[in-house]
Amino acid sequence: MSAVRDVVAHALREAAKYNADSSTPPAAVFWPDPDRAWEPVIGLLQEVVPILVLGEYDSAKAQGPSIWIRTILSASDSVELPAHLAERNDRNPWVIYLPGHGRSSLSDVTTLDSAVSPLAEVALRSNWWPSAYGQAAWTPHAFLGSKNGAGLDIASDAKTKSALTSVLDRLLAEDVHEMRRIGRLDASRLHSLVMTDSVRALLEWLDDPEGTKQALEGARWEAFVEACRSTYGFDPRKDGQLTAATRLGARAGAWRDVWARFVDNPRRYPSLPAVLDKARPEGDLFGGTDPHPDSWPSWNQEQENQLRKALADLDKQNDLGQVRAAVSELAATHLRRDESVWGELGQAPLARVMGYLAELAELSTTPARAGDMQAQIVWYADEGYRVDDLALRAIAAATTAADRDVVCKALKKVYDPWVEATARAFQTAAVAGYNGQIGLDVNRPGESGDSDCWEGWSHAREHHEAVSVGAEGSGGADGRGTSEG
Repeated sequence: MSAVRDVVAHALREAAKYNADSSTPPAAVFWPDPDRAWEPVIGLLQEVVPILVLGEYDSAKAQGPSIWIRTILSASDSVELPAHLAERNDRNPWVIYLPGHGRSSLSDVTTLDSAVSPLAEVALRSNWWPSAYGQAAWTPHAFLGSKNGAGLDIASDAKTKSALTSVLDRLLAEDVHEMRRIGRLDASRLHSLVMTDSVRALLEWLDDPEGTKQALEGARWEAFVEACRSTYGFDPRKDGQLTAATRLGARAGAWRDVWARFVDNPRRYPSLPAVLDKARPEGDLFGGTDPHPDSWPSWNQEQENQLRKALADLDKQNDLGQVRAAVSELAATHLRRDESVWGELGQAPLARVMGYLAELAELSTTPARAGDMQAQIVWYADEGYRVDDLALRAIAAATTAADRDVVCKALKKVYDPWVEATARAFQTAAVAGYNGQIGLDVNRPGESGDSDCWEGWSHAREHHEAVSVGAEGSGGADGRGTSEG
């Protein structure tokens, strides 16, 4: 990998070349930068090129006044330099970086600034970058886009130049060949270097605008704003949180990916559901039917309320077939909400209940298998227990007293008839072929005997009776099937 930074370093080394037959080695390479455009990345370049910076003394930055720089050029061992400063040798000459100064600052002796005057004599024995006298100092945009520089295809509009300033440190670390392969580098592509996950940043901003702005700050915030403008069609500085939330709920264009990421991990953004509800459009905003009504938490709550009423209305039905058909229809309408983001957040408990009730309604159409007690035990252990289990799961899924009340009323209609029929089948088998025993010896595990059969029957019957009593206590089954045993 050859980083863009290495291209800059190579150019600075090339500026130190001289004709050994006619010239002496240059004392240094002077680098003018009147606009201070390179200043934010000098620290990165110092890792590959020995750069001394003209300015107020700061040993950690290898920065100091002109006299200090002359001292280093004369006897570098006498001055302590930072460890990260690249080792100087014939291949790596000293580079003197002049932020805020152009070449004329040292070439015109009549207007010498006192800040640079001690370097005037050194400049006469040194090379410059760029080397041609009168050539404008290299700006990052000019050098990186030049065939004599990095050879990148960089757009020249104001937004791109501004973006380049913001992400220059990141761009220098990129592979120059990869950057050339990408093609035209505009503001959007440059910002993507620092904003690698704009979708996550957008969701975090929707969840907490102020906190996210503080966390991003600087170049990353500017990159985020640009990504919102170019990709998502809004400006977070002007349009605000509710505008973005409305577009998130509409899921058009690039917002589909944002919604998919939210659904993938909604608990990561705890404040976002409330924001979505505030942004829910009123009236006929979508020109008829909202294409994504399930984007709004309040819609889901409306559906839960309708389902609660529909379950309560089952109590008015007396035909078991009609009750089962109604349960199946309600499940087809509402069960998908259990798989939605609101189900994931636990805001659709009755939708989950419908999955259990629909399966229970289907399984309960199969009556208990006729036969002796052993056949009853085998049937319950293989199949019958599933109906009881679904009833328990339906009750457990109801999270409020009001929900449990309507669930138990629904169970009374669709589950109690099965409990009654099953209990009577068990009783018939018991009357026909079962002789009760008192003081039965129960073998320990591993011992043989008829107790295994008795234990299996006891477990099945206890489970069955517990469900019947539980349903009765909750307003469901009346328990008559077990009271006659």
